[in-house]
Amino acid sequence: MKFLKKHWLKIVIIIFFIIKCWIVSIQPIMVKGYSHDDALFINSAINLVEGNWLGVYNDTILSKGITGILFLSIGYKLNLSYLFMEQLLYFIACISFVKMLKHITKNKIILLISYVILLFNPISFSDAVSFVYRDGIYISFILLLISLSFEVFFRYKNKLRNLILYIFLLGIDLAAIYLCREETIWILPYLILAFIITILFIIFDKSCKDKIKRISCILLIPLSIVSIYTLIISSINYRYYGRFITNDFTSKDFKDAYGALTRIKPTNYIKRVPLNGEERKKLYKLSPAFKELEVYLEGKSELVYRHEINQNGNTYIDYKEGFLYWAVREAVYKKGYYTTAKSAKLYYERLANEINSLCDSKKLECHPKRSSLVAPLQKESIPELIKYIPKTFDTQLKYKNVYVRIPDSNKKVNVSYYEKITFNKAFYNSNDLNSNRMGIMQFILLIYQKINYILFVISLFFYVFNMIVFFLPKIHFKNYKEILLLNGLLCIYLIRIFVVGFVAATEYESAINKCQYLASIYPIQSIFSILNIIFGVKFLIKLKDKNIWRKYEKKI
Repeated sequence: MKFLKKHWLKIVIIIFFIIKCWIVSIQPIMVKGYSHDDALFINSAINLVEGNWLGVYNDTILSKGITGILFLSIGYKLNLSYLFMEQLLYFIACISFVKMLKHITKNKIILLISYVILLFNPISFSDAVSFVYRDGIYISFILLLISLSFEVFFRYKNKLRNLILYIFLLGIDLAAIYLCREETIWILPYLILAFIITILFIIFDKSCKDKIKRISCILLIPLSIVSIYTLIISSINYRYYGRFITNDFTSKDFKDAYGALTRIKPTNYIKRVPLNGEERKKLYKLSPAFKELEVYLEGKSELVYRHEINQNGNTYIDYKEGFLYWAVREAVYKKGYYTTAKSAKLYYERLANEINSLCDSKKLECHPKRSSLVAPLQKESIPELIKYIPKTFDTQLKYKNVYVRIPDSNKKVNVSYYEKITFNKAFYNSNDLNSNRMGIMQFILLIYQKINYILFVISLFFYVFNMIVFFLPKIHFKNYKEILLLNGLLCIYLIRIFVVGFVAATEYESAINKCQYLASIYPIQSIFSILNIIFGVKFLIKLKDKNIWRKYEKKI
């Protein structure tokens, strides 16, 4: 009995995880067969486990971060199913967050509520992550980023050895994030704030010893781990492909070339089209390097990358922002420059130099010189941005387009190929899909869809209240831990909302309709809402007990 009384929370946490694993095990792997997404990850992982690194070099082989491919390969080597590996990593992230919460509250009921809210968040078992790709694990890495960065903060004056352990874990997580998705830059504002606040506490806390050592460890250890990880991957790529890079999309030559293409100012602006057909025709005449791609970029085979765009009563069929670079890379591949990584690099350098020279000599009207995979923000896109940010909030808060289902899969794909590496059946029979477990997942999703928006609105009132209480003279900032955590969660949430809204306004209009783009912040938003309410109620009780309100009532 003493054992159960002491360890009941740990036991319940494990039981809930086992229950969740049993529930979600019914969900098959979603097979899309997209050459840039799941098919790329499957092919690369199979090559990796067979000792061929990522396979034969081409226009897609180094287009995505290595973390997701390594994760898939590790699961295969351990004989663990891909979906279980995803759930296990997410469980670790949830445990890490709850463990971090112990620095703020010892109340086991609050810790359990927080754990359940996180563990059963529907995004963690939706069709967005039942898909051999990186979005499922990205959720866990971002949640770990928050919990580990706050662990470092809460332990800043602990024994140095204990502090270094959490800094080391944070460094590993940052390395995984850095080589998971190409737009990692979005976490920088949160990360910079977290480091600055922690360092300021170390500097001004008189009870904190070895200040220089602690600050040095906080700054240098994560940077060293990310650098070593990058160095290892770059070295292996150099060994196999002759390029000392982690990723083609983050390589200078391709970013320079795409930045040059997208610095050309359009005569006739078409929304979300960085280089329209009219400007391409001009460029074919002026740039010999770009002229080589004309037969491919304007051919029928590239129609897959073009979309119908309606603007001011006119209809255009053209390359949107997020599809132009794929079309360019495929055209370069068809031209034969991807026989080696070096020849592709030399072509992109030549293309960038030619276009930048045309811009500098005023033969083309251009924006300032740039090296980026994102087209410059046009003034015409600002109204779109203003429109899409509220829509992004609405999509996330109401769990729109989050589904627990088995979508139609590409029948042309060799399903056994997927099953080989994932240890998951790709297709289940009708009895499986109509099972109670699928019903339970759909019911959990329905609960979040019905109450999440309401809870968020309520939590905003509590957030304002919590901030007011924080500044009350009698409180003396004693609730700084709660306030810092709430603001940290809100910070990373708002940044991601803005990023996805920006993508919807400038690249993929469908970004807000695909929950995987927002996947990493669903758990963050739900825990922000519930903790705001819990902390707010807690502060109300404390204020009532201390009769602080009577003092202000007398003044009024």
